[in-house]
Amino acid sequence: MRLIVFLIDAFCSQYLSPNVTPYLRGLELRKLKTLLGYSFGILTSIWTGTYPRTHDLWTEFYYDPKEPSKLLQPLRYIPHGKLQLLLKRILFEACARQFKNAIPGIPVEVEHYFRRHNVKYTDMLPSSVKVPSIIDFLVENRISYFFASFRKKIPSRYELSRMLSKNAKVHLFYIAKLDSLGHEFGPNSSGFLTDIQRIDEMVESSVKLIEQSYEDIELIVLSDHGMAPVTGYIDLRAKMPSELRLGIDYLVFLDETLARFWFFNEKAREEVVEILRKSQFGHLILNEDFRKYGLDFQDSKYGEVFFVMKQSNVIFPSFFGRLLKNSLKGMHGYLPSEPLSSGVLLYKGRYEIEARSISVVDILPSILRILGIRSPSWIEGRNFFI
Repeated sequence: MRLIVFLIDAFCSQYLSPNVTPYLRGLELRKLKTLLGYSFGILTSIWTGTYPRTHDLWTEFYYDPKEPSKLLQPLRYIPHGKLQLLLKRILFEACARQFKNAIPGIPVEVEHYFRRHNVKYTDMLPSSVKVPSIIDFLVENRISYFFASFRKKIPSRYELSRMLSKNAKVHLFYIAKLDSLGHEFGPNSSGFLTDIQRIDEMVESSVKLIEQSYEDIELIVLSDHGMAPVTGYIDLRAKMPSELRLGIDYLVFLDETLARFWFFNEKAREEVVEILRKSQFGHLILNEDFRKYGLDFQDSKYGEVFFVMKQSNVIFPSFFGRLLKNSLKGMHGYLPSEPLSSGVLLYKGRYEIEARSISVVDILPSILRILGIRSPSWIEGRNFFI
């Protein structure tokens, strides 16, 4: 038996059609329920079978105050905006080692409150998170595997042939190009659809190459989330009460669809929550909802109050330092219930998939079932095979 798993970032069932994806269209298909957040947390949930509250990697940046950088202090006298952003980019390039995990969009006055996880989540490294990942299970059970990550391209047939010739029982591939294309050009652009067709051809070629040597093949194609076209740009920070001071009364980290708040006094909390509660362009998520989304952490390092945009809206400006609104044409990171949030699960093999809602946390226990490995009790997902 040989198992091939393709994790294709930002692929969803709407992209499947007889003309563009004839091979994938013929596989057993299910929508895959995603999680609130971004690939950083979702991929970790896929490979560990647990929610963010358990593996403790949700967003790349979290609250962890430190001493302010002396190099950044002169920029405090320049209002947060395009000029400060450009100067920070120049400084970060000149002092790349010191600022290797920094992003220029965070206002200088609150930069020291946030820290970035030092985890390369796309590589599924053993013991890189609090709970074992798929790689740990393969190593522990002495199952040979091959893993490759493609951030900016789709592997050619020659590259596939070389990688699939490796003497491995399990082949794992992570393809991220669709995600970056969707952000830059939108999920309905011609280049996006061309690469979807190339992905279809890549998967079909891989199966045919493996079939030359093995009859028993298990194939899983999945994605962590979908992608929605961007139509609305919201300046969320401008909607905060003018009398509240960032870094003194409250803190916020502005991702592109998600705002996470911390408060230093109750008045600030009440005023911000009331504004967010009345908002028409997003959803307020309070402590009582955290467990529903697997976000009931032991501490508040990821935030005390969350606000997630409605589908197709984005926060602009965000802390990721985009200068132009139209530089972001596609986005994800919305509520899992939004129509274009779901990922996709495609399967070919000897098992039958249950007729139920399937989540990203169900992927690992199902892979373990294929490999004949018993799922430990701490895994929060369920095997989706009958």
